[in-house]
Amino acid sequence: IEGVTEVANGDIGSLADTRQAPTLTSSVFGDLFQVVSNGQTESLSDFRTDLVENGNTWTNDSFGTINSTELAGSVDYTTTTPFSGVLGEYPNAGVLVVTGANNASLTLTTIDNVSVQIEADYDGNGSIDETIMTTWAELEGGV
Repeated sequence: IEGVTEVANGDIGSLADTRQAPTLTSSVFGDLFQVVSNGQTESLSDFRTDLVENGNTWTNDSFGTINSTELAGSVDYTTTTPFSGVLGEYPNAGVLVVTGANNASLTLTTIDNVSVQIEADYDGNGSIDETIMTTWAELEGGV
């Protein structure tokens, strides 16, 4: 794109292990990876994502910190229960917790491979302020 300047800096490591076929294990990890684009800075730090495919099933475990000028701060994320499912489908199990400023958090809990529940603690006091039922397709923006 003309007039757009982007600079990426940092480290990203990756591993792939196919020695236990049909199980495939892959990981992406790093201490800090940062992108600066037209005055906006996005970074991912202390991150790791592990994906295991075994036949027609998969599991995904992930954690890290996102820092962005768009967010005006940082957000930590972690799968407290790894996501899992059937290849080609949305997860049928798993829990993701996202924590931001003042300990505000969202907990995304898989109901099944169609539905997901989001519990929001907007003020960070530890009690749920809102529960949202939605679908994976809506979260992805496809519906």
